[in-house]
Amino acid sequence: MDDEIVRLLAERPLGKDSLSDWAVKCLEKGFDSYSLRILASMNSSYSPSELDDYLKRSLKELGWDKIEKQEYLLRYAEILAQEIIEDKVDPVEAALEINDILKDLEYPSELQEFTDIDEMICDYEYFLKTGKTGYYFRPKEELISEIKRMSKELLKSKKV
Repeated sequence: MDDEIVRLLAERPLGKDSLSDWAVKCLEKGFDSYSLRILASMNSSYSPSELDDYLKRSLKELGWDKIEKQEYLLRYAEILAQEIIEDKVDPVEAALEINDILKDLEYPSELQEFTDIDEMICDYEYFLKTGKTGYYFRPKEELISEIKRMSKELLKSKKV
């Protein structure tokens, strides 16, 4: 499965863009279909069922309707983990995205390393605001080191 398709598919359930903005992004990346063009032209005044209908048609026309949500979200988590290790993304933001995937997929075992990350980040942000530490608090360097460790574990578990 192409990483660009994985990213595009993962952005939908993670709610980064409206459906029409998502469709425009797909078109800009070179993916094209009749229904995708219509979806790109739609706005929030259309009914959710109509938007969903054109989304389903677009996915089918692109051949993406057969790709399971769990498959592309887990692959996206792996992509983010690799980018964390390679310092290509903000590790805290990427870890929060992985945590969103963890919740969306209802805590799959593949992402077990990330179960406490939102607590660690929340405690770190709380510390920045108040100067007080919570149970999961880690200083920034330690937090980033822990995120990278978790990312390595995720990728290592995939190679087995």
